[in-house]
Amino acid sequence: MNVRAGFLRKVSIWFLSGLLVLAYFYFSPHINLPNRPRLNCPLLALIKPLSKAPVQATDSLEFATFDGMPGTPYTVRIYGDGRVERDAVATLIPGFTSGCPLHDVDKHLKIPPDQAIALISKARDGGFCRLCEFYQPTHPTSDGNLDQLTLTFHGKTNRVTNISNHPPPLFVELVNSFAALPPLPDYATTHHPTRERELECLHFMNSQLDRLKNRTSKH
Repeated sequence: MNVRAGFLRKVSIWFLSGLLVLAYFYFSPHINLPNRPRLNCPLLALIKPLSKAPVQATDSLEFATFDGMPGTPYTVRIYGDGRVERDAVATLIPGFTSGCPLHDVDKHLKIPPDQAIALISKARDGGFCRLCEFYQPTHPTSDGNLDQLTLTFHGKTNRVTNISNHPPPLFVELVNSFAALPPLPDYATTHHPTRERELECLHFMNSQLDRLKNRTSKH
């Protein structure tokens, strides 16, 4: 009996140790520590069921990017019915939008609905809802690009932000899909904007700063 009890005790210890190791590797991405390459990952992501519901006209996939170069920030949203909304701005900080807006005539495009449905379906079927909310280098720097994808599907929103050099393959595929859209107009990407454009951008920046100040003063 003592031999059997000792054996069972050893098995229990090894079993618990194994569970602790598995728990560490599984839950570590969910712990928001500075040097974690992945943050806010869905629990049980690998077995999270994927929706098979059809793409609706109001479903959308949005891409926002910022790298400090002319033409960015840049935000573009594709809807399931082929509508495209884009602008040379991005809201990276809640309550503050950076960039310089496009002229109204350049903010709206249209693509074939089949193309829009294919893109949103790729995000849905590829497991976008299983991705972590944030990907970053192990040793973050302040000079990297920031890319963000937001999938809105049947009223539920999933947002993934990346500043790492090696984001998930699905993230890369979806970002590259936006390259097929027409480029921004020259006035939004030139290194030498006109005086009129400079004033437009200055006015917008001041309005955002005033908005941020008003919001801060209320708190």
